Amino acid sequence: MGQGNWQQVLDANRLAFMNEFVTRAEFVALYPTTDTPTQYVDKLYQHAHVTGTQQERLDAIAYFGGAATAADTGARARALLRVTQSGDFQAREANRTFVQIEYFGYLRRNPNDPPDNNFNGFNFWVNKMNQFNGDFLQAEMVKAFLASLEYRSRFGQ
Repeated sequence: MGQGNWQQVLDANRLAFMNEFVTRAEFVALYPTTDTPTQYVDKLYQHAHVTGTQQERLDAIAYFGGAATAADTGARARALLRVTQSGDFQAREANRTFVQIEYFGYLRRNPNDPPDNNFNGFNFWVNKMNQFNGDFLQAEMVKAFLASLEYRSRFGQ
């Protein structure tokens, strides 16, 4: 970050990830390559629970260049990237992302790994972040993770 052409490298890496992601079997099962570009883009917005502007939607569809199907991997990746980079999507996911980072960073595990084996704790913390409008200081997120019995027993605090 902040060195040379870091922004171009980040953009290239992000697009490379998306190119790989849209070819995964799970993704193709949800978003078949036989869909029309309009169907594909509309499903992306629907599943992301964001609407985007009419122009954003048309721009995402335009990546397919008039093709009859949404089979073009590069176009699929760019359309997905457009949806996930939208302000509405990022705002909607910010609290969930912060809580997940807390699990990864402090507890070094996925939220549904043992001892939880479900997302109840994760959902509790997301709801707490939502109650405090994303203010992790007011929600006392870091303090709670560091003071947790799991953290103290695993990492000797």
